[in-house]
Amino acid sequence: MCISRKIMITGFVILLFQNFTLQLSFAYAHDYARTFNLVTPDSVKYELSVTVPSSLYDHYRNKPHTVHFAYDWVKFVTPYALKPIALKLRTVCTSDESFTNAVLSIVHQLRYENRSSSYPVETLVDGWGDCDCFSFVAASILMAGGVDVILLH
Repeated sequence: MCISRKIMITGFVILLFQNFTLQLSFAYAHDYARTFNLVTPDSVKYELSVTVPSSLYDHYRNKPHTVHFAYDWVKFVTPYALKPIALKLRTVCTSDESFTNAVLSIVHQLRYENRSSSYPVETLVDGWGDCDCFSFVAASILMAGGVDVILLH
């Protein structure tokens, strides 16, 4: 039996819905929304809806993106920005393994295309990136969810 549930992250207010849908509206200039489909090891299907306020997206777009030294890569890992996603995933993924699989499932739903390094919020909103960008998204959510992460270059 497959149960369907919706996980919504709207304006970083997180709600879990089962068998009904509720839409919340916030007065942002622009909200960027993206939906991810997840399946837990016990075959429960979830829909994770993430809405990012334009102010958060603009904040990261205006940050420096240059990399001069190897240690500059660490600035792209931003667990605090993706903490709401990690917290919601932790409610349905009880083990580190299922949590990690859910994070990787999110990353695999993004389109691969070469680009210069971007912050995880930018990658999620844009819906595309390359290996570096995907690594930053995964590392950020994993760290926010309490999983130790090491990035190797």
